[in-house]
Amino acid sequence: MPSPTSPAAARAVEQLSRLADDFATLHRQLGRDRLTAGTESLPALATRYAHAQGLTATSLSLLLTVAAQPWAHEASAGRSAVEYLGHLARAAGDATGCITSAAALAAEFHRIDGQPGSVGPQPARFRAIFDQQLAEAAAALKDAPAMCVSAARFVEDATRVVSRAAAAPSPATGRASALAEAPVGVSDTQHRALEVIARHDVRVYQGRNHRQHVTTDTADRITIRTAEALVSKGLIRRDNTTSLFTGQRLRLTKTGRNTLHALGPARARTPAAAARPAGSTTRTR
Repeated sequence: MPSPTSPAAARAVEQLSRLADDFATLHRQLGRDRLTAGTESLPALATRYAHAQGLTATSLSLLLTVAAQPWAHEASAGRSAVEYLGHLARAAGDATGCITSAAALAAEFHRIDGQPGSVGPQPARFRAIFDQQLAEAAAALKDAPAMCVSAARFVEDATRVVSRAAAAPSPATGRASALAEAPVGVSDTQHRALEVIARHDVRVYQGRNHRQHVTTDTADRITIRTAEALVSKGLIRRDNTTSLFTGQRLRLTKTGRNTLHALGPARARTPAAAARPAGSTTRTR
């Protein structure tokens, strides 16, 4: 990806790259540790705690820095970057809390272990809770490296969008100028899909089988293949401020609006085409 145009964004992307490595390191260490409840584990727990606390402080500091940038408010990708940084700070904070709880349990077990008759269900219960706290700390950090990568991409996208908007000339009017900016190679199916997306609520969902599909609030049907083709041509974009499980709305880009204006009304579907299910084809000999 090209470097961000904003110095603050470039620093944020660089810091997120380091954070991704640091989160991955701590996650590996927690998964590799074979600590036991007792004071012998306290030095290692203190090291893990300091690491997690440092990640929390860094994530919060970066969240405040990014949230103060203009592109964090002017572009949807910037708002997504802020959201992901908030999730990162929470993940690091959750891990810190779990490690602190494990240290407290280790200290408490030290007292119980020294009592007569300590072998039994009570110490075993403490060991199980101790192990659970460390497992939850590792689980809290599992997706953190990927979130760092996503946040960095959102920062890059936001700065480029704002930079292009600032450098763009005043909008040209008229069908001729729109036609000059319109890409070639838009099929009739894609043309009709552009019209539907421009006028209606069209969303992409992901089912439990991880397959994606498109829904509309009209009788018109759009296949995921058509939607992906329009995205690849820069004619539409997904609103990634929501998840695929709650639905990501499809919206026309500026190029998509210019293209639709230049092409004019789409041709009506033929009766034969309208009767066929979406995505079906006609055999030719």
